[in-house]
Amino acid sequence: SPIKDFSENLERRLELFRKEDEIAKEDEKLRIRDFVQSLPILQSESVGTVDLFVTFAEIFVAFEGDRISGDILDKNLVFVVDGKLARSLETGDGWYNTLDILKAKSWINETVLLPDRKSKISAEVLTEKATLLTIPLEKMQTIMIENPKTISVNIMKHALKMMEKYQKLWLQS
Repeated sequence: SPIKDFSENLERRLELFRKEDEIAKEDEKLRIRDFVQSLPILQSESVGTVDLFVTFAEIFVAFEGDRISGDILDKNLVFVVDGKLARSLETGDGWYNTLDILKAKSWINETVLLPDRKSKISAEVLTEKATLLTIPLEKMQTIMIENPKTISVNIMKHALKMMEKYQKLWLQS
């Protein structure tokens, strides 16, 4: 075909790809909004807090056998949107001790909020795929300062629920 026809066809196809990309980004933002609204820990009385989370949050997919660790867990709050993961504590000698199995709406790395954490957490995807939501730690700390009452109280309640869970498990062992 003549170069003019080829160029016009290419331009039309590129425009379609741009539109599809914009639609995909809008769909992802809607999915993030739905998930954030379903998590009690991220709820706030302040208007616009959900929009802040939607602005900063990102979704990514991991597949069976993938290990989530390192910078992802050190620099972000990471939540399970769907799928199952085995959360482990790194012992320092290359081995991992399994803590629990996480399902949808679970927070993988609660200890990321501690400035001097002594242990490292990692997670391994158990299902065919898992969708995870990340919120940068810096942004979360800013949001917590701006909404100290509700977000901090939600995090404290979550921490106390986890403490109660592990106390029961400790007594059973």
